[in-house]
Amino acid sequence: MGRAVKKGIVARYLRLSDDDPEAGESIEAQRAVVDACLDGLPELSGLPRVDYVDRGVTGTHFRRPAFQRLTADLRRGAVVCVAVKDLSRLGRDYLAVGDWVEQIFPFFGVRFLSASDGLDSERGQGGAGALENALKALMHQSYSADLSRKIASAKQTRARLGALVPAFVPYGYRKEGRTVVIDGETGPVVRWLFARRGEGCGLAALARRLNR
Repeated sequence: MGRAVKKGIVARYLRLSDDDPEAGESIEAQRAVVDACLDGLPELSGLPRVDYVDRGVTGTHFRRPAFQRLTADLRRGAVVCVAVKDLSRLGRDYLAVGDWVEQIFPFFGVRFLSASDGLDSERGQGGAGALENALKALMHQSYSADLSRKIASAKQTRARLGALVPAFVPYGYRKEGRTVVIDGETGPVVRWLFARRGEGCGLAALARRLNR
């Protein structure tokens, strides 16, 4: 005989933030992946599914409105399973995510599913090394995102100091050693363009005047 399923809800946790590499992926797309996974599990397919959606909220911490509601429902025993599209939706702090998957969800007696990662706590995390590999991938994503932010911040700082030297500089500027400076010949043209736009001159009219 199969194991009896505890009554309660299946929590679909869906998250999207503007700074995610997957920012182009919709909440609806995440839900479809999760549902496809749940539909293949007869013991869960008949249970009610409730969405917990955090939009525009970073995954670097767990102080998210929908996740806080989910935590409250876990504590009162209303949730039997938490399902996400992948571990990065749960969070981007891979150490904290590992704690939730390995310690906190089991403490509450809650099954955890990560559809794209093939993780299922009821079935031994989907095979040897599956959780470890998923956490390594999440760690790499977190490191890459953090590195990208640091590089962007460094470039902005260098630009403010006039020390950024890209391969190509915008019209109106020129390279001078390791700095970018205003070009004496084309710089006034850029100032003229900004002044005319400020007066309400349209782009087409500006183009005609430049062509003349």
